[in-house]
Amino acid sequence: MKTGKVVISAVVGLALAAVAWWWFDLPGSPRSLSSVYRPTGPFNVLVLAIDTLRGDHVGVYGQGTPRTPNIDALAAEGTYFARCQTTAPWTGPAFASLYTGLLPYHHGFYNREYYSLGPDQTTMAEIFSGAGYQTAAFVTNAYLTHAYGMAQGFQAGEKFTDQGRGKEAWLVTRSADGYTKVHGADPFFLFLHYYDVHAPYTPPAPYDRIYYSGDPRGPGRLLMETLLDPEANLLADRPDIYTWLDGVTDPAYPAAQYAAGASYVDEHVGRVVADLKTKGLYDDMLIILMSDHGEHMEEHGVYYGHALPYEEVLHVPLIIKWPGKWNAGTVVRERVSIMDVLPTILETVGLAVPEGLDGRSLRDPACGEGEGGSLLVAEQGESDEQFCKTLVEGDWKLMLFFRDGRYLPELYHLKDDPRERQNVAVEHPDIVDGMTGRIWTIFDPAEPLSQARSSSEVPLSEEERRRLKSLGYVH
Repeated sequence: MKTGKVVISAVVGLALAAVAWWWFDLPGSPRSLSSVYRPTGPFNVLVLAIDTLRGDHVGVYGQGTPRTPNIDALAAEGTYFARCQTTAPWTGPAFASLYTGLLPYHHGFYNREYYSLGPDQTTMAEIFSGAGYQTAAFVTNAYLTHAYGMAQGFQAGEKFTDQGRGKEAWLVTRSADGYTKVHGADPFFLFLHYYDVHAPYTPPAPYDRIYYSGDPRGPGRLLMETLLDPEANLLADRPDIYTWLDGVTDPAYPAAQYAAGASYVDEHVGRVVADLKTKGLYDDMLIILMSDHGEHMEEHGVYYGHALPYEEVLHVPLIIKWPGKWNAGTVVRERVSIMDVLPTILETVGLAVPEGLDGRSLRDPACGEGEGGSLLVAEQGESDEQFCKTLVEGDWKLMLFFRDGRYLPELYHLKDDPRERQNVAVEHPDIVDGMTGRIWTIFDPAEPLSQARSSSEVPLSEEERRRLKSLGYVH
């Protein structure tokens, strides 16, 4: 562990006190007392991270498309958190929040190509490594590598970002099989990252035809004319991210291919789970499936990217399969945050939870107990002159944009207007004022983007810059 970091004391191998928990049926109402949960640890831990997967694009959510039978099966053997919120609309700060249990404002990774996770931050992998676990990460996004401070604590792993634009699900799955063959008898923490839902939406055969059977380049107006129109698409100034849609005329095509990408990754989730079951590792393992952010699919003037903290980007899937299949088949409809994952994991495996986290453990909400809620804050910002702070309280959501030297609030009632089509800030000035005041108890208006300035500019090679530009991350 690094000097100055929080010292984490491990309580591995000790039995926690036996507690009786409530089960919930799929609608989320109490059914009966579960069997007593007696963890004995240490537990192997697996995080399945599916980049860019919208919360409403998993089968258990109930939309029907895409089909994700393996993710749904995992949810049936654990707890499905139906309203999980990320902390940022892009990869770097969102995963840094997962790793640290902190807001971007507190961990310091917040601004595209220029900042990384500082060495003074304590990560999930460092905690497990310090507790004697084997740790490894197999990732398919450059922002999750050593260059951006995101490899802290991982003893082994590999990045697959140089072939097929980073979409190597089969390599990640194969690496997981090899790693668990070697370390199956050790307590391990394993992080698997899949990129195949991310744009460009290019699922392999036969997935490229499971939701689309037409001619994407038939007669009609070119979709690119809309994508490159700055009045129609906020990302029109990034033409490199749309080259895969050259000649496409059917707007149903990209949406279908996005869904197909989700189903393709679902296949790999099934392969990983089946392999763990074959090796006898699955039942007593803690497994977390989640995403870093969602995707705009034409909503709010953004096509096929993730830029603004509306619900299609903030709402992400979160499923936890507990050791011993405790609380199997439960649904939590309370709003939670990806910052809650770290304290949840640590409490479950019997490791001390660091003080000062922005997240909280989700074990009590999983059994319908506990008071208080998650901190539901998200951040987006390029500079001190242009940013957005988002706060959700109950059914109210305030997005406080700062542009051109002034604040532009957007207020939505998520129960009545889940698609955020009607900004009611003018009609409810008292709610805006109250939520704005609470935002500025979290952030310093004089230093709105970060209180953790220890992170530094990351030098990019021309190849790295080209790749990130093609994915819309840098200009």
